[in-house]
Amino acid sequence: MDKVMIDLETDLKVMRECCRSGKTKELSWRRSQLKGLQTFLKENEVEIFRALRDDLGKHYVEAFRDEVGLIKKSLNLALKDLQKWMSSREAKLPIFALLSHAELVPEPLGLVLVISPWNFPLALSLEPLLGAIAAGNAVVLKPSELAPACSSLLFNTLPNYLDNETIKVIEGGPAVGEQLLFKKWDKIFFTGSARVGRIVMSAAAKHLTPVTLELGGKCPAVLDSLSWSWDKEVAVNRIIGAKYGSCAGQACVSVDYLLVEKAFSSAVVELMKVLIKKMYGDNPRESQSVGRIVNKRHFLRLKNLLTDKMVKDSIVYGGSMDEDSLFIEPTILVDPPRESTIMTEEIFGPLLPIITLDKIEDSIDFINARPKPLAIYAFTKNETFRRRMVSQTSSGAVVFNDAIIQYAADTIPFGGIGESGIGNYHGKFSFDTFSHYKAVARRSFLTDFWFRFPPWNNYKLELFETAYNYDYFGMLLIILGLKRSRRRFDRRVVKSVEWKRLENLRLTKADDSQLQIGINNGSSSSKYSNDYCLLGIVWKGKKIYREAMIKMLGNLWITKGELTAKEIGENKYFFSFSDKEDFDRIKAGRPCCFDRNLVVLKEFDMDSMEPKEVNFKHEELWIHVIGLPIKLMERETAKVIGNTTDWFITVDGDGGDLKGKYTRIRVLIDLTKPLKRGIMIHMDDGHIKWISFHYERLAKFCFRCGIHEQSCNQPCLDENGTEVQKQYGAFLIASQRRKAVEIKFEGHGQSQWKNSDVHS
Repeated sequence: MDKVMIDLETDLKVMRECCRSGKTKELSWRRSQLKGLQTFLKENEVEIFRALRDDLGKHYVEAFRDEVGLIKKSLNLALKDLQKWMSSREAKLPIFALLSHAELVPEPLGLVLVISPWNFPLALSLEPLLGAIAAGNAVVLKPSELAPACSSLLFNTLPNYLDNETIKVIEGGPAVGEQLLFKKWDKIFFTGSARVGRIVMSAAAKHLTPVTLELGGKCPAVLDSLSWSWDKEVAVNRIIGAKYGSCAGQACVSVDYLLVEKAFSSAVVELMKVLIKKMYGDNPRESQSVGRIVNKRHFLRLKNLLTDKMVKDSIVYGGSMDEDSLFIEPTILVDPPRESTIMTEEIFGPLLPIITLDKIEDSIDFINARPKPLAIYAFTKNETFRRRMVSQTSSGAVVFNDAIIQYAADTIPFGGIGESGIGNYHGKFSFDTFSHYKAVARRSFLTDFWFRFPPWNNYKLELFETAYNYDYFGMLLIILGLKRSRRRFDRRVVKSVEWKRLENLRLTKADDSQLQIGINNGSSSSKYSNDYCLLGIVWKGKKIYREAMIKMLGNLWITKGELTAKEIGENKYFFSFSDKEDFDRIKAGRPCCFDRNLVVLKEFDMDSMEPKEVNFKHEELWIHVIGLPIKLMERETAKVIGNTTDWFITVDGDGGDLKGKYTRIRVLIDLTKPLKRGIMIHMDDGHIKWISFHYERLAKFCFRCGIHEQSCNQPCLDENGTEVQKQYGAFLIASQRRKAVEIKFEGHGQSQWKNSDVHS
């Protein structure tokens, strides 16, 4: 262990003692440290600009806009609102906890480690630092060694303005960072790549240390075909600024790629060329407004992206570079292969791929097919498209008609989701990130509710139920005896010992006599004695009109013999067929549909079964397997695919010849579970192909959750959905010939006739 880490061990002990002593919790200490940061920025502004120029080639205006100015703004807000942030927040307790009080008290987490990156070495060091200080924590700051001038400035100068007992700056490379991660911290705040973020999270897990990870990712911009030329120019200008004007594209919030409609792309490229020249001149290499790549390793990484054989032909503007000065010209590429490295990894440089789409709505599927980004920038006036972009995508932020402005806002949280980050900060959210909100509650001894305690009974259960439903008036009525409990005897709440006592009871002699009953005891003249019976249920449907449904099914079935129908429960029906051929045909053709509701039919033995014993949960269906190559339309392939369903039954087709539009298989499915919409198959040539399942005779189907619409609260999507939604397919409902048919209704006294057109 080197001297730096040995000294750090001693410093960490001192810092923890300061935390325990309550020193860092004092408002005066927090304010003095924040004011020390203000003084540091004010007295060292020139040195800061010089360091940012040396490390990244940043112009001093860009350095003030993105770093110095932002931190000054954040410090001003923190000093103004610090006392309000530190105040506890009152919390309401349920009314049955009379004479009580609760509050949320923010307290510091303790000893915090902040690891900052090289692309914004000042802002991304001091922004989390001031949040941790405002929350009352002791802090160790580890700036990036890849921005050596800024790291040296923070290490050598910043301690002169802060309390060195509670705030430390540590310089060093990956080895120092690795040793820091082995220490026990109360919070780790890391900004950098997802690869290193995984290392940080893994190390933090050893001590169950909470982490905030600001990681970035591929942030897309979406450009709609705006109608006004002024709007287009403003939009493209903002995209260029967000790509090339923020640390030469080396920013986690910069635009990574642009999605436009194909018909609109040429005009966009030409407009971008004009505006890039307007910002950076005819020779960007001589412009003081173009930043430089941070070091040679990153320069070579970007160079490899551009010289890749897969993408070099897609360059339509720029592409020049100078390794000695670490300069890369602002570059535009159109439709590089989507499997190329430039489209699968975060670019982090001044290279902008433009991806063309048939219609701008396809951008939602394109974004969703990739890891969740830190931000999405959508330039559009279409309100419907805006709502879809918010509701159907997931990202750290969505910004309409601008880019990167969310980073400068203190009133909204800045952070990612999934691979783009965990947690957020900025403004009050920084204070919250480094605080624990402790729940504090207290009660008076004057009152208490007796039903909180044993012995238990149904009366107390009713009081609990009423209280937990926030029905305090009803609860008062029960206590006053003005409202009777509706709860009846429930075996679930009876003690098990009482049930054991009940199980020991025996029948009396009068009740213990037995009677032999068989089918011969019944009347041979029973109207259903020689019939064949089915029970039907409208699966998960709303209450429907009985006569309409029975008439429709009669028209559909076209029976030779007598058909009798009777409603035996809500949406549950009994069907009796006098002719066995009718019975067999209807049973084989199940299920059927009424008003787009699935009707499940089950054979019913009147001699030995009760209706409630019939299980309607499972049903046999034919599946059309769509999209199989002709050579795979074989019985064995169909069996393999069928075995991926709930229960495979058989394959349709004779002699193994299944060649045709689709392969047809019979399966047993669980109607309570989402249907399997298809399957991905791996072809011999290495390609992956989606094979769709289309279900015959299926009722209306919810594309979102895969369940019949009647049991789903979400609205269904139609066939004009996205490419992903179209995987669900247009499910088939079989049609049959219909004609006039006689149906007997139980209890109506006479037959009724229904005429129907004949459909081929």
